[in-house]
Amino acid sequence: WRRAGGPRLREGCGPEWVLPPPPKAVPHLIYFQNTQLSISILRSIIAAKVADPARCCLIFDNPEGLEGLLDGLQEATEGQFEALCTAQIHDDILRQVRVWTRMGHKPAEIQGELDLRFADVLEAERDAIR
Repeated sequence: WRRAGGPRLREGCGPEWVLPPPPKAVPHLIYFQNTQLSISILRSIIAAKVADPARCCLIFDNPEGLEGLLDGLQEATEGQFEALCTAQIHDDILRQVRVWTRMGHKPAEIQGELDLRFADVLEAERDAIR
């Protein structure tokens, strides 16, 4: 906690107490209601130097028309950020779940396999939060 002129945490705290800004080393996942808003937020974060572009990941829903929107951003950041499409992520995971289901695996077994596969991701997330 620190004193600063910024948003209040909750009603019980005085207006002078706010959370410190997040460290620039923390990965930033940018995902909002639509792709254009996500790109706009990413541009703002990079322009304000809130985060290192190399530690940003843009997550978007619709890849159509994305090339034009990302071109200027790629040039400005020298292509340092990552971009992932939720449809591709969901398609890969759900395809594998469908295969396991057809093979006769039980839901608990499938969940256990998914937990094992994503254990490194969960651990990296926990490390980033600490």
